[in-house]
Amino acid sequence: MKKIYLVCIASLLLAIACGESAAERAKREQAIADSIKTELLKADSLKKEQAKADSLKRMQTTYDSLTKVANNLFLNYSIEKENQYLNDAQETFEKALSYSLNEEMEGQVSLKLAQIEKIKSEQEKLKNEKEKKEKILSVERINPQNFLRLYDIKGTSEIRLTHSDRRTITGEVCNKSEYTTYSGIKCNAYFYNKNGTLIKVSDFTIEKNISPGECVRFKNLVYEPTLFASWDVRIVGVNYARN
Repeated sequence: MKKIYLVCIASLLLAIACGESAAERAKREQAIADSIKTELLKADSLKKEQAKADSLKRMQTTYDSLTKVANNLFLNYSIEKENQYLNDAQETFEKALSYSLNEEMEGQVSLKLAQIEKIKSEQEKLKNEKEKKEKILSVERINPQNFLRLYDIKGTSEIRLTHSDRRTITGEVCNKSEYTTYSGIKCNAYFYNKNGTLIKVSDFTIEKNISPGECVRFKNLVYEPTLFASWDVRIVGVNYARN
């Protein structure tokens, strides 16, 4: 720019020395002014382009730094399964997204964010399933009688009572729970007279482990009264319940 000014001044001095007319001098001065204006515009354009280049460079540097940090956080989550790493990685990738300069850079970050969202969705699903299972387990453990059924060996709803020195009760017990294994099934045999009055209760335990959906046969001895008109058997509890 300084060189242009010097050339312009030299041109004016030369024109004066050569005796230019006023019109010619005005024309020359306008040409010099236009040349200076053009050079100023070029200089301003170059300055703006340089500023833009510097800004893009800073954005690229910031993008690279953020994605590096985010990828390290995501790697730490993959190794240690700590959700804080996953949350920090997501937050950092979202910041990096605002510094992406083209579709490729944006696509790389968006892919990572999609992976994180998928992981979080699966975690939420597992959490809900776990909570649901825990609720069911709680009910199954508190009220085992609601999930255990007694049948005779033919599958009907009555238990067989066989005459001998003492009464022998045979049948099947089935576990209708989803998750709980029961063992030590406590049962009571109730004996009634012809008026329906309870005259004796004999207890026995089915000492077997019964998994969810499983049915097992049992055969137990009970003490009975000398005379009775009717009887039934009920499950009253369990010794142990586990999942």
